[in-house]
Amino acid sequence: MTWPMDHLHLAVRSIDNSITFYKEVLGFEVKSLEDYVCLSPRGTDRCIVYLEEDRLPYNKENYIYHFALLLPSRADLGALLGKVLDKWDNIEGYADHLVSEAAYIRDPDNIGIEIYSDRDKTKWVRDSKGYVVMDTLPLDIDNLILYGRRFGGRDYIPSGTLFGHIHLRGMSPGLAGDFYSSVLGMRLTGIWFGARFLAYGDYHHHVAINNWPIPMPNPGSGLKSYAINIDDMSVKLENVQPISETQCGAKGIIIDPNGFKIEIL
Repeated sequence: MTWPMDHLHLAVRSIDNSITFYKEVLGFEVKSLEDYVCLSPRGTDRCIVYLEEDRLPYNKENYIYHFALLLPSRADLGALLGKVLDKWDNIEGYADHLVSEAAYIRDPDNIGIEIYSDRDKTKWVRDSKGYVVMDTLPLDIDNLILYGRRFGGRDYIPSGTLFGHIHLRGMSPGLAGDFYSSVLGMRLTGIWFGARFLAYGDYHHHVAINNWPIPMPNPGSGLKSYAINIDDMSVKLENVQPISETQCGAKGIIIDPNGFKIEIL
């Protein structure tokens, strides 16, 4: 199966401040395009994030919680986390999710970013409903950073990094969850404190939706859209709105129940 999560578009207040952060702190390769700035894993031209200096309408109900960068290995996560802690102070927290280890930071526009690595999928546990068992437990970050140093982790966004998942804050998690299942063909993989977790294939989640009281991006900043690949996926294409101008190869746009734009590739 083609990895479903392709890229996302973010509106930022200062493109220069954002470039400095994403290049110097996270270690993306940066390329300026006509309408966007493209952020790619080192040594590739595969854009994961597009940045645009723009202002979004204020919406205190529906906004991005975080987007997640899935690193190729635990060593890469440890090495990158060590550098981030040296260079950046807007750290939201750390967690052992059983299926993964993760750190949460906020960019100059207070947009949430999760950097994580997955544990061996064969060790993931599923409950009686088939949901992937996840939790939020303390993470030993000193051990993780030491592991990165010991095993040659890369302290930047390396080739092989993926747009792992997106976590959205919306007023109707249940309604949105039904939409992602019935329209986009995702499978419900968990319900946790009202949040819905959904995925393609046997992954723990590609999309999550909650209505928790969580920090917002700075006014005007946030998610413009995100893109998924539909290869080998059960997507009801009659729900796709055609677009006259191709946007990064998109065939069309779907709007979810909370107003988030999803590009269909």
